[in-house]
Formats: sequence, structure tokens, C-alpha cells
Amino acid sequence: NIKTGHEKNFIKLLEDENMIYMPFDYDSNMQYGSLTFSRDGTSPTMTPKKEGVELKKPKHKNGLSEYDAISINKMYKCY
Repeated sequence: NIKTGHEKNFIKLLEDENMIYMPFDYDSNMQYGSLTFSRDGTSPTMTPKKEGVELKKPKHKNGLSEYDAISINKMYKCY
């Protein structure tokens, strides 16, 4: 259900490719909404594994999540 040309946005990282070693962050500003890049705009491209979680578009989030801030600090060695 992914629009042609956007498949690269859905490549899963292998466990050893996760260089930040943080738990999955549903609230991250880097996390797409469930309909992002949908072919028809109504069918989800992603569904959360965790029950009761909604994948919101970044514009509907309240800034950086706690894990976003921790990840940025780790990447730029600001700790």
C-alpha cells in the first residue's frame, strides 16, 4: 500500500544497525503517521505493534519526545 517511489522509507534496520540503542519511540518526530505515503490516502502503510497506540503525523505531536532529545544528545555527544 506504499506509493511508488517511497519504498525506501520503509526499509527495516537490522538490530546491529541501530546505533543509538533506544527503545522504539512511537512519539518520535521521526516516526511517520499511519497513512503517510499511502497509495489511496485511507489505507495504512504502518500499524503499531503496541495496542492502543496511534501513529500520529509529526505536525500533530508536541515537539521532541524524550527519546528524540536523548538520541540527539547521544549523536552529538552532548552529555
